[in-house]
Amino acid sequence: MRTSQSFGIHFTIRADKVRDGKAPVYACVTVNRKRCYIALKQLVEVKSWDNVKGTLKGSREEFKSINHYLHEVRMAIGTCYQQLSLKGRIVNADAIKDAFLGTAEEVHTLSSLFE
Repeated sequence: MRTSQSFGIHFTIRADKVRDGKAPVYACVTVNRKRCYIALKQLVEVKSWDNVKGTLKGSREEFKSINHYLHEVRMAIGTCYQQLSLKGRIVNADAIKDAFLGTAEEVHTLSSLFE
């Protein structure tokens, strides 16, 4: 019997790491109130960041490009969540982060050893 899980993704900036008016962007993955942050290695202008939407506000080409990247990241993280759920694996924020970054440990079973 499966229990329902809460799952969410939002983007935030780290105000404590502002340099020259720019701050790094992080993806925050939440599963059952447990959070995990993923550094996206993108710097954005603090004054152009919309905290509510988790995107850059404005129509500059650079902003559109970064917002498109954030959308792609959101889709990729959602796919990782779905794949973990479908495979019957433990789904938590750290497992999703590992799957997204490609650092998930391989599970060895007896049948995989024989193969």
